Amino acid sequence: MGIQGLLPLMKGAEVNVPLSKLQDTVAAIDTNGWIHRACYSCADRIYMGEPTEMFIHYCINFCKILQKHRITPILVFDGQSIPAKSDTKLARQTRKQEKREEIQQLLRNGREREARWLMRQCVDVTFEMCRQ
Repeated sequence: MGIQGLLPLMKGAEVNVPLSKLQDTVAAIDTNGWIHRACYSCADRIYMGEPTEMFIHYCINFCKILQKHRITPILVFDGQSIPAKSDTKLARQTRKQEKREEIQQLLRNGREREARWLMRQCVDVTFEMCRQ
């Protein structure tokens, strides 16, 4: 879920550098973030409950790119839910449920392309996905 307000505080402190400048370093990776991004390419399969490993291949490919540049990736996963984030989690679940209802309506009306776009917005990265 991230740290509320962190990105604006960091604005101006970040520096873009080519991977070649990071040789022989170690990088901690927000793996849940990678998985979320990867799920955009297979959101429809995940939504429909179809098995897919596309999100795994996405993460593996990025690890290979880092390793090619002699960067050691350490994959960091989200921990357990914490009470302080319960309101945020509930709000997200509510929004996702509303999107799911909208998706079902779009599918009933034959508007599959729009439904697929909305599926990206309600993918849940599960513990089981992370275990894979």
